[in-house]
Amino acid sequence: MPAPTRSGPRPLRAAGGEGSGPVAPGDSETRHALARPLDFSGDLGGAVGEFRRAIELEPQRAELRDDLGAVLVQKPDAAGAAAEFSEALRLQPNFEQAHFHLGVLRYQEKSFEEAAQRLKTAVELNSADAGAHYYLAQVLKSKGETSAAIRELQACVALRPDYPDAENSLGLLLQHSGDGEQAVAAFRKAASLDPRLTSTCSQEIAKEELRNVWRLGDVAGQGAVYSKEVMESPCAAPRAPCPRARRERLSRG
Repeated sequence: MPAPTRSGPRPLRAAGGEGSGPVAPGDSETRHALARPLDFSGDLGGAVGEFRRAIELEPQRAELRDDLGAVLVQKPDAAGAAAEFSEALRLQPNFEQAHFHLGVLRYQEKSFEEAAQRLKTAVELNSADAGAHYYLAQVLKSKGETSAAIRELQACVALRPDYPDAENSLGLLLQHSGDGEQAVAAFRKAASLDPRLTSTCSQEIAKEELRNVWRLGDVAGQGAVYSKEVMESPCAAPRAPCPRARRERLSRG
C-alpha cells in the first residue's frame, strides 16, 4: 500500500554537516524538520539526536515523542521506543498514531493482550485506518480469535482493496474456518495484486479444489486439479507479511 502523504518543510541538512545552513537553536520545529530527512535517508543516529534536541525545546509535544519512538524501533531499541510511545500517550491519551505504534511493537514482542488493547483503541479512534485493522487482525489471529480476525481483515481490504498481504492472510483464515469458496477468491485476488504470491496462493487454491473433488467423490480428478493450479503456475518465493512499524512507511488508508 502506498504510504500516506505528509506535508512538512523542505528537507534540511543536519547542523554542522557539510553544506549545512543556519539552524535556529531555539526552534523545535527546525530540529523536527532536520530529523525527518535524516530518518528517511537511514541516518538513524542523526535523526535520534535531532528529535532529542527538539524534545528538549518542547518536551510536552506528543508528536515528537512518537516520531522519536518510531526511529528507535528501527535501531532497534524496543525498550526506548516503548518509553517514547508511552510518554506520547501520557501527554495526549487519544493520540491514535501512538496507540498504533505501541500496539504494533507489542505485537512484535508477542505481548498480545496489550497489543490488542492498543490496536483496538487505534481502530476506535480512526476506523478508516486500514493498517490498524490489518495489525489488529494479526493479533487476534495469534490469540486464536479467528472470526474476529476475519472481520478485521475484511474491513482492511474494504478500505484498501490493493493490499495483497491482507488478501493472502484473509484467505488463510477463511480456509481455516472452512469457507473454501471465499478463501479461493481471496487467494486469487492476492496473486493478482502481487506475482510473488502466485506460487503460494496457487497451492492453497489447489488444496481447496482438491477438497471439493474429494467431497464430490471424483478421485480421478485430483491430479488434474493439482496440475492446473500448481504445476502450471510461475514458481515464486512465498512472502510473509511483515510490514514495518513506521507509520510513514506502512500502507495505510
